[in-house]
Amino acid sequence: MTAARISPSRLHETIAELSKIGRQSNGGITRLTFSNADIEARKYVSDLIRKAGMSVNIDKFGNTIGRSLNAPSDAPTIACGSHIDTVPNGGALDGAYGVLGAIEAIRSIHENYTPTKALQIIVFTEEEGGRFGAFIGSRGYAGLLNTSNVYAMRDKEHVTFQDAMHNAHLKPSMQFSRQQFNIRAYVELHIEQGPILEHEHKSIGIVQSIVGLGDLEIEIEGKAGHAGTTPMQLRRDALVGAARIILGVNRIALKTGIPAVATVGSVTAYPGAPNVIPGRVIINVDYRDTSLPRMRRLETKINSISKQVANESNLKIAIRRRSLTKPAKMSAKIVSMIETSSRSLGLSFKHMQSGAGHDCQNMARITRTGMIFVPSRNGLSHSPNEYTKPKQLENGANVLLETLLRLTNE
Repeated sequence: MTAARISPSRLHETIAELSKIGRQSNGGITRLTFSNADIEARKYVSDLIRKAGMSVNIDKFGNTIGRSLNAPSDAPTIACGSHIDTVPNGGALDGAYGVLGAIEAIRSIHENYTPTKALQIIVFTEEEGGRFGAFIGSRGYAGLLNTSNVYAMRDKEHVTFQDAMHNAHLKPSMQFSRQQFNIRAYVELHIEQGPILEHEHKSIGIVQSIVGLGDLEIEIEGKAGHAGTTPMQLRRDALVGAARIILGVNRIALKTGIPAVATVGSVTAYPGAPNVIPGRVIINVDYRDTSLPRMRRLETKINSISKQVANESNLKIAIRRRSLTKPAKMSAKIVSMIETSSRSLGLSFKHMQSGAGHDCQNMARITRTGMIFVPSRNGLSHSPNEYTKPKQLENGANVLLETLLRLTNE
């Protein structure tokens, strides 16, 4: 179809440079939403978007949006993107590769062609949910969240989303919103975050559907007390209650069976001293399944066991759903285009499901979507040891480039 290819040197240089921002002494990367590292990364990525021949704006949810210069707002638009926030002590590729691969693909297109449709890149805010809750940027962009509710969200230090965005000196263009654009398709490039492609020696994963993802915050309140003077039978230990809930969550997921999963990956105890009985504990429950009814049953059971533990242990409990992202199917037409693009580049591929959540599944609520995976060494992700071979990264970006061109010419 085309001889145009991405620049490998530019792609690898930008991945290396972005990975320096937020890097910790142990090699992991931490870029929480609106943190100093996130602000620095946004500036770096925004400069790259401009070099790719695009304007840059911020929307009311803090999403960074690049758009082809001089493209009318009502022009048919092909979008792509991902996120640059990380989990604490994460890797260099999760999310960031999708953003940088998209910038490089669009830059190569602008250098070699005059697209018949507008091209747009979206760098979504708070995909990982490390500060305010997962997928805030993409859910907001898709019209699934109310602005006032988002702005009132608070992190663990009780800082609101609105104040954090203001303190980051991000000034949204309130007239700049998804509704003004005629978005015909969205494609996202990502590392697999699992071992399947590497195990089967496939170059490209073509995603057919994405699992649903729920995020619960459970606050358990007991009574703090001296660890040496409070008898065991008189204690209202919030952390013991949290431990029972965590075990209950694990039993529920095991009993529900494949493909259901549930994980408690964050536990915060207050006041957090070794000689003080914890009076308050906050845990976060990540639960996933392939259908919305199954997800709702999982959530109901988690709520039930949490309340049961609270009643039996004389504890107070508050359960807040921070997010619920529905499972999503990808567009059959775009799946076919990704397959054709992979074939034209001589790359092996596999049709697959995604067990990880992505911004793409929220975009599926408003337009046709597609998702491209490249292998992850040993299936690792959310880790400083996250790695994909340079050639595999180039392959994915070139498949994205060809897919974007096919979408602009359909």
